[in-house]
Amino acid sequence: MDHQDEIIQQIQILVEAELATAQQLQRQNELAEQTLAETIRLRTAEQQRRRLAFDTQDMVAGLITAGTWADGNAGGVDAEGLWSPAGSTNTFLTDIATGKRALRGVGLKATGLLIDYDTFLSLKECEAILDKIKYTQRAVYGAELLAALLELDEVLVGSAIYSDAEEVAAGTDFNAVDIWAVNDGKGMGFLYHKPQRIGLKVVTPGLQVRIAYENGGPRRTSTWREKAEHQDVYEVAEETDIVQVCADAAYLWNDTYAS
Repeated sequence: MDHQDEIIQQIQILVEAELATAQQLQRQNELAEQTLAETIRLRTAEQQRRRLAFDTQDMVAGLITAGTWADGNAGGVDAEGLWSPAGSTNTFLTDIATGKRALRGVGLKATGLLIDYDTFLSLKECEAILDKIKYTQRAVYGAELLAALLELDEVLVGSAIYSDAEEVAAGTDFNAVDIWAVNDGKGMGFLYHKPQRIGLKVVTPGLQVRIAYENGGPRRTSTWREKAEHQDVYEVAEETDIVQVCADAAYLWNDTYAS
């Protein structure tokens, strides 16, 4: 092999090496694009699922706060804002006792309490409650401790909000609306009996009902490409409703935080 052939061979080796490197980079870029597309798909689907979960929570709140329960009043008993005072005028404990007796009157035991966030904050200042827990070993007054004090299995604090303002370009359109309020900004309380299991002839305040899709799942996720708009579309669908089952299994108060 003369010197010229040796140079040509070295050039071929360099070209083949550069081509292999370029092919490897192309495969890496394709893999990165696929990974990015899958990440976007998963994140978009998760955002859609969260939106559906919020919509479901809004439906639950609407059923509860507009319903007629064991108290016999559409929208609940007016607490006249008396769950918020710190002193002796606070009626929270006596009202809960009233609700428990109402459920017991139909053979049910109250097992849970749902309150909005503002009402929960005001109850953390209630002297009657603080007096009962000051000698307990738990240092932090939260929903779990309140449940133990009331002899309930759980206390749930509804804190979800949404904006009912029309969106504007300036971004100054947000107006918070509390979904867990009979009357906005005034609070609510919902004492209920929760069964250990769901089934026929089992008493429960309400249920979420769904229509299953072809694969038997409660939700359907679909993806398609709209070439004209240069975009991928991700859709998460659910056919569901929240229904009242037994009005006697719960007791509702409105205007707990403010009258």
